[in-house]
Amino acid sequence: MNSDIFRKFIDSNKSFFLKKREGRDNRRGKILVDLQITDVFIASSIMQMSLAVSDVLDRDIIVISAMRAKGDLIELIKSYNPMKVISAKFLIASGFLFNIAKIIKLAMNINTGDDLVSLKIQDMPIGMHIYDLILRRMGLSSIDKLSLQQRVYLVVELSFFYSILGYINRHNISYAILPDNVYRQGLIFEIVKKKVIPSISAIDINGMSMHKYTSAEDYIQHCRTPDMDIVVKIMNTPGLYSDANKYLLYRTSGQEQQHDIVRAYSKEKMEIHRTDLINTYNLHPDKKIVLVMAHVFSDAPHAYPGMLFKDYEDWLIKTCIRLSQNQNVNFLVKEHPSASLYKEDGLVDIILGKHGFKNKVIAKNINTKSLFGAIDVIVTCGGTAGMEFPCFGIPVLVAAKPPYASFTFISRPDTESEYYEEIDKIHLYERLSDKDIKLARVVLYTIQNLMKVKKNQIGLGSQEFFMGCEFDMNLFLKEMIQDCIDGSGYDNLIESIELLIDGNHKNLIDYQKLINQ
Repeated sequence: MNSDIFRKFIDSNKSFFLKKREGRDNRRGKILVDLQITDVFIASSIMQMSLAVSDVLDRDIIVISAMRAKGDLIELIKSYNPMKVISAKFLIASGFLFNIAKIIKLAMNINTGDDLVSLKIQDMPIGMHIYDLILRRMGLSSIDKLSLQQRVYLVVELSFFYSILGYINRHNISYAILPDNVYRQGLIFEIVKKKVIPSISAIDINGMSMHKYTSAEDYIQHCRTPDMDIVVKIMNTPGLYSDANKYLLYRTSGQEQQHDIVRAYSKEKMEIHRTDLINTYNLHPDKKIVLVMAHVFSDAPHAYPGMLFKDYEDWLIKTCIRLSQNQNVNFLVKEHPSASLYKEDGLVDIILGKHGFKNKVIAKNINTKSLFGAIDVIVTCGGTAGMEFPCFGIPVLVAAKPPYASFTFISRPDTESEYYEEIDKIHLYERLSDKDIKLARVVLYTIQNLMKVKKNQIGLGSQEFFMGCEFDMNLFLKEMIQDCIDGSGYDNLIESIELLIDGNHKNLIDYQKLINQ
């Protein structure tokens, strides 16, 4: 990043947003923005969106900055003229100081991963978010007994929780913007959920998507749950359904620029047929083939509501053990396509090897598309495979409540015991009906395409941004400087945010794709 360009960007921001703030000294409330992010592009994008929300709602912004935020990053945040910036470091320190006795008592009484996952404070399930944070920070797949280092993480996160809970209770926080609703941001999410404070969460910079919550009922749903009227409209409009089919072809050909998709459907990967699977993995030719789609173990297993297991490793092991007891099926396991991005390459083999299932893991260089014609059933907690495979008639069993949980093309038990009952009869699952195949294609298209807006449509630059990609920061800064000159990009962002906040839909939607059909 060029320092001269960055300096010009800061100066342009200050001037532009200072003018936006003129005449708005008596705003009607406060918006809490959790910006515990150190990436300049993401931080800038979130601040830009937060300012747009501030302008639409006519409210001031209070920003929580990351513990490691200093220098350029703090200057960047302040260039957007927020009312106040609070360091996460300060919140953690003050939270510990004023709640030391109960924090130490809690930390000493939580000894296992199961204890932590089940932890609730004032009926808020915060333990699962702390559990997920520890997995991610330490690159773990599961937690059995808490180590000293893990207890330190627990103390830090409890300190943050008590501090931010007290802050929200003392101040007129009437709205929240949370880039994510897991890990430490999940602690704030549980507070605003309990208090039913409206919020915008799950802001995906990869494809520019976000979800709003306005009621207690909203907070029950997964943050990528599609708006039903949009799904119905596409189902009933031939032109839109045709677009859904075109998108499916585009996605499964590996053309879409998103890290999971690129790795799952790369043309460089190997095509495989059902007979190849049977011969290579010594399967019974007359039994159905069940494919278990492993997740990235450290990637927030409790991001899905209603997760039936302690974590992804717990789910994977218990699922494989139960499937091995069903004599009517073959089963195989597929490593997550982006495992290497999380430094988990080969971890599935290690975990399943301890239980005698290493021979069940299929080669990682298999193109997922070729499996659509080779597999009879898939099992997942809630990954996108749970939408993709049904597009080709393959039924799905899930162990959580993903955004597509309410649709008829999946089986979603409510308890662990019911989940095992489904595995015991999974050989009876039939190919999906044409109606469910159509529904799956529409839901996939809605969530993965319509609920994403191009960055250049809302003034956030022209570049794609996803894990593993190259990003030209200087180009982004130059584009933002130009937008401060003409203001058209920010005007477009305001229009989109206003439509989201005041409209009936819970998601940011690319409405251009729904017109003229």
